[in-house]
Amino acid sequence: QAAIKDQYRHQMLEMQQTELEARKIIARSPNMIKALSQATRVATADSTVLILGESGVGKGLIA
Repeated sequence: QAAIKDQYRHQMLEMQQTELEARKIIARSPNMIKALSQATRVATADSTVLILGESGVGKGLIA
């Protein structure tokens, strides 16, 4: 069952990375791929979003 979960996670990351590449965004870290994927989904909503993080982590790039 752990192997199935790992395969699922890997496939999800590949799909998210493909989506980001289509938008001309390059990321290699699984955490960055996940964050950018979430940001692109939230960007379509007409709502206020709070972006938190330490200084220098790229919050301005997401905004």
